[in-house]
Amino acid sequence: MAAMSDTTSQQLVVFSLGSEEYALPIGAVHEIIRFTEPRTVASEVAWIRGAVDESLAHSAEEEIREISLLQDHLHDDIARFVYERLKRRPMVLPVVVEV
Repeated sequence: MAAMSDTTSQQLVVFSLGSEEYALPIGAVHEIIRFTEPRTVASEVAWIRGAVDESLAHSAEEEIREISLLQDHLHDDIARFVYERLKRRPMVLPVVVEV
């Protein structure tokens, strides 16, 4: 009679960040997106500037004056706007400077 093995198999998603390798159980992974090189678009695309102006005007109407809250609104509005237009989830990094 052959002895039963105590080993179990598990499906993993393996990826690397820099020189380090990591693995996650496949059930813990929601989505795999290929890396694309980041690029600046705000200074090149006029419609982004319009979306920024619209977001800032809306925040002014709501009398939002706290910098962190203003950045949150700007981030959410621009991310939503770009997704609706390009069907891509951008990395939006709003920088608000208080003067």
